[in-house]
Amino acid sequence: MKNVQQSSVLDEYLAFAKAHPRYFSVDPAKGILRLGRAEIEAVESEVASIYGKSGLDPEWAQAGIYYEDPYIILLRDAVRFSDGRPAIHHRILWKTGPVSGIVILPRLGEEYVLVKHYRHALAAWSWECPRGGSSPGSSFEKTIEEELMEEIGANLLALRRLGHVVPINNLLDSGIDTFLAEIGQVGQPARSEGIDEVALVSPAELKRMIAQGEITDAPTICAVAQACFLGCFEKEQSALKK
Repeated sequence: MKNVQQSSVLDEYLAFAKAHPRYFSVDPAKGILRLGRAEIEAVESEVASIYGKSGLDPEWAQAGIYYEDPYIILLRDAVRFSDGRPAIHHRILWKTGPVSGIVILPRLGEEYVLVKHYRHALAAWSWECPRGGSSPGSSFEKTIEEELMEEIGANLLALRRLGHVVPINNLLDSGIDTFLAEIGQVGQPARSEGIDEVALVSPAELKRMIAQGEITDAPTICAVAQACFLGCFEKEQSALKK
């Protein structure tokens, strides 16, 4: 039997779902996400039993809103798969919408720019493309200009959109737009942003760093792959054939 606190959590969740239907679209053919109170409580009960038998806290089986700040909302959804299996799935909603940020592959002449960025979650340094969060009401061109100047002291000359990727589609509802940016110069790294070094690398070196695991950042690898597929490195390939 659900206690008062559990009922309050579910009430809040259902009210949020009703007020924000775009986050809770349900495919009638699959019906995986459960939004009826009785259906949610049935999933919670079944998952709580499974958790209890596995030595886990049954309270972790409770659906609801479990975190919110100015940028994201963390949900625990009740789902039931086509074979009947119940589960509680975490989901992070990015408040700015389906595009949570931008990744920029800067090109200076025949070379590409990488930054050595300290990533707190990894407690390690990461070679990657400059990137930043999308700002509601601000054009991507303006955001890119600001990020390039802020992170590597570069001015934007020309821009090409490469595509859109969703790096963690089992947890996040949003993705990142990727761009190729022609720049006119490179300045000092933004150490206040956790950037220690800026490097200029050839297309061949860029691909080698990915192949040998020196670059592990998923958005950077996606941006480079999209640039390759769109023929951005064709000049290099022509030179190798001569």
